[in-house]
Amino acid sequence: MIAERLASIEGRLYLKAKQDGLKIPSNIAEIARQELKEHRTHTQKLALELSQGYSFSKDVATQCAKDILRYKEIHGESPSKAQIAKIVQISRTLETRDYPNISKKNLNRFEVDFLHRREGDLAFKHMSFQDQSLASVNLPHIQGQAKKSLETTASQVSQDLIKMNQKEFSL
Repeated sequence: MIAERLASIEGRLYLKAKQDGLKIPSNIAEIARQELKEHRTHTQKLALELSQGYSFSKDVATQCAKDILRYKEIHGESPSKAQIAKIVQISRTLETRDYPNISKKNLNRFEVDFLHRREGDLAFKHMSFQDQSLASVNLPHIQGQAKKSLETTASQVSQDLIKMNQKEFSL
């Protein structure tokens, strides 16, 4: 997750420099690490504000705060009030979401978090383009996309681990 966030920040900084016709900073990785560090320290404060303002549990408020900060990392600016309202609405819906197939597949907590984050991202993207409420979003379709993405990622990780083990044994 941290590597993904760092890559988003670095990519945004790189693209902004290219678009502005500026020289790409040689310390772009350090700038990204510093921005991520600032966001990580701000996460708990934002989570507390969300918890108090929207009556979220600590975990849901923290996840919602991370989503808001992740938006800022990707786009370089804070989300608008309408976008924050959508993120909050998605977090509220996902708070009660039950994943009945997870226990059958023996997914670990990281995979469940990935599935949750992916489903939220897809719902946010769909709501942003359609400007609809979450009630009218086709959640089964979004859940299917998130599940397929998780399965693909899990399969790729498994294949990478097998290759790494084979290399270790050959040494």
